[in-house]
Amino acid sequence: MSCPAGFQAIAGGVSPSNIFFAKVSESGPTINGEEPYKQPDGQSGPATGWAGAVSTQGAPSGAEVAKVQVICAPLG
Repeated sequence: MSCPAGFQAIAGGVSPSNIFFAKVSESGPTINGEEPYKQPDGQSGPATGWAGAVSTQGAPSGAEVAKVQVICAPLG
């Protein structure tokens, strides 16, 4: 999930559709579509989106749906 041009990500999260089987395994900001650890140290701009992952091991069919949300604010 990405912010529109001229905006930065200030928060975000992942919401699985089936909380009994799904577990959020990752939730964090992205910079130009990539996770921060892929950026050179100290060489990145503001977060521009949010990414997340959900594990549904052993879940019945249909439990694999999750929503990723990002809250954006204008740059500057």
